[in-house]
Parts: sequence; structure tokens; C-alpha cells
Amino acid sequence: SLVIAPTSSSLASGMQTACRINSTSSAGSVVSNDLWLHDNRGCRFQWLVDDLTPSTNYTACVIQDQAKLSGPIYFTTKYLTFPCFLVHSLPSCPSTSSAVPLPFPQSPASSYDSSNLP
Repeated sequence: SLVIAPTSSSLASGMQTACRINSTSSAGSVVSNDLWLHDNRGCRFQWLVDDLTPSTNYTACVIQDQAKLSGPIYFTTKYLTFPCFLVHSLPSCPSTSSAVPLPFPQSPASSYDSSNLP
């Protein structure tokens, strides 16, 4: 599972154990998660997360089998008026996502994929 919290929260500063992180309330909402065969080193997970606050520093951790903890992973969301939207999960490049200068996606979508890309 994926747990995301603002970096200023106790997720980033507290004890980093799977049990403690798993009991933390996660920010945002996971729209999709995919497992990709990466290369000879194994698989890669990819999450599409919505409803995060713009211009915010976040810390993410991944918990596997309720015991194995990966992370922390640090990232920052774009500012509210950033003129590009996420394009992801295209058949030609299913494991690649990119910000592209396109108009706002038609509601309820907040990003583009093969079903709504102009």
C-alpha cells in the first residue's frame, strides 16, 4: 500500500516502521496502481494519485506484505496554475507519465490517458 503525507507531518519525522506508517492517515486518493515488469532487477509499481494540495512537499512510503517498508520518497506537487496536465498509461508507453501543455481535461478527469487524450 502507498501512504502519503505532507512532509511537515509526523510521517517524515517519526520512527520509520511499517506498523507505524501503516497506521498513518494517507493524503490524496489513489486513482490507480499498476505493477510493471521493469527489467532483470524485477518489477516496478506506479500509482496515480489525485486530490493532493498544490505547491506542497510530500513524503511517501510503500508498505509490502504489511511488513516491508520502502521509502521515504519525497516529492512536491506543482503549483495550482501550472499550465500542463499529466498524461499517463498510454499503450505505446504504459510505464511513462509526463506533464504536457494541454487544455484542462473534461470533468471528472484530472489527467489524460488513452481514453481522453485529444
